[in-house]
Amino acid sequence: MLFRLGKAREGTALKSEDYKAAIRSYMESLGYAQTTDSSIEGHLPDMVFVPPSDRPWPMSIWVEAKAYKLSLGDRQFVEETCGYLKHWLARTRNSRFKLMIFARDLQALSKWGRIWDAEITETSVLDWLKGSRLANELVSRYHVKEIVGFFSETEIYQADVPELQLAISARAKMGTAAMEARTRAKRAAESMEQRAKPILKKSILIGNLLQFIPPTKYLSIEIDSVPRDELRELLKKTQSPFAYPTKGHLLTLDLDDVQNQFQSVHPRKIERLSIEEPKAQLPRGFYELMNNSLEKKVSIETRRILPWRNWYFFLCDKEAKEEVPRIIETPSGRTMQVARPMFKKIVEERKLNFVFHHAFKMRYKRLWGDHFVSLGLRRLYTDDGKIVIEGDNASKIDSKFRNSAWNRSETQQARVSKVADYLFGSEGLEQRPPWETLFQFRDLLSLPTSWTPKAVEREQAFISDYEEDLQ
Repeated sequence: MLFRLGKAREGTALKSEDYKAAIRSYMESLGYAQTTDSSIEGHLPDMVFVPPSDRPWPMSIWVEAKAYKLSLGDRQFVEETCGYLKHWLARTRNSRFKLMIFARDLQALSKWGRIWDAEITETSVLDWLKGSRLANELVSRYHVKEIVGFFSETEIYQADVPELQLAISARAKMGTAAMEARTRAKRAAESMEQRAKPILKKSILIGNLLQFIPPTKYLSIEIDSVPRDELRELLKKTQSPFAYPTKGHLLTLDLDDVQNQFQSVHPRKIERLSIEEPKAQLPRGFYELMNNSLEKKVSIETRRILPWRNWYFFLCDKEAKEEVPRIIETPSGRTMQVARPMFKKIVEERKLNFVFHHAFKMRYKRLWGDHFVSLGLRRLYTDDGKIVIEGDNASKIDSKFRNSAWNRSETQQARVSKVADYLFGSEGLEQRPPWETLFQFRDLLSLPTSWTPKAVEREQAFISDYEEDLQ
């Protein structure tokens, strides 16, 4: 994205440190806090900032400062950009930084939009990178769409010192300048103290752990010694859950039709195990088998649930076309709206803006000698009920929903309870694969207490906001 703060100025020479100081003040007015500076640490970005606690993405902002008129034909600038691109691509999606480039002026401003703004295309980006040895290496290793994604998420600012100072003053006058770091830290500490002072009132705390009893009998099967990826491809249509703890050996549930289920990997020697044996001898394999069982239980075609990274969300493509929300009904008869199309009005016509989804994740956990499904919830957004919106665009949408109307603890608990009921309710087991009947799912773990947590301000961030895989 390309931004202009005021008009470009001709004139006096500008020291790079003076320009960086103006940028630093501007970033702090937006609520960002500086962590490092290249003049001290000697790293690639001129400055690195972190966002306020109420903005979970991006995790860090890298700033490049150019105290001169910058040209697209500057080969040094191309190489520097490739350096940033290399670091960005090497990171996982959740840990990628956001790059902000500040320049005192931009030469041939109209051409910059082809690389960094609305006119960006794969061709224009690749043409600009031509001639760079590092760029050629990155293009051969990564998908072009990922490379273009870096350019579309990067922000370019054409701004001289007076324009930056004017923007800072305007925010201060309007009362929109963000709190400085010391004040924000003080408020966070006060909020933490407030949470630690419960009200003496009896209540029942309901957690996100769903207890279950796993099957008691398992099979260790000797099969063809194949790579893990190849095994998953061979068994992708297999209904029964499985794990691959060691090469050439499969761990699965004790079922009658096991020979047919795993025929494609040529099962040979089969050994029956009690539950204690895989837990003790193959703990990682047992965890993998439990998680694979959960995944297969959820991935029933009629449920229309789609995996996305470590999360799952309820498809809403059909409902979005019909302009209605998607509502599920649990085995106990409760209902829950799990996705809702959001529209915008253009002239007199309503057009789909995005689709709001309730997403969930689930993992097997062994605690206190018992077996649990750990459930987590988050908000997720798609373009059409199916294609997930990521990065800065998702963060901007999410800011609209970060309020008490959506985040009350009672509301969150009710959602977890309904999702658990929908996924693991006992009704209709006779219509499901035989292996599912071997699991007995119970209720969410609850704990009666003589105290009640104290409510906190509406802007209080959730612990889940700091999880690495939130994005």
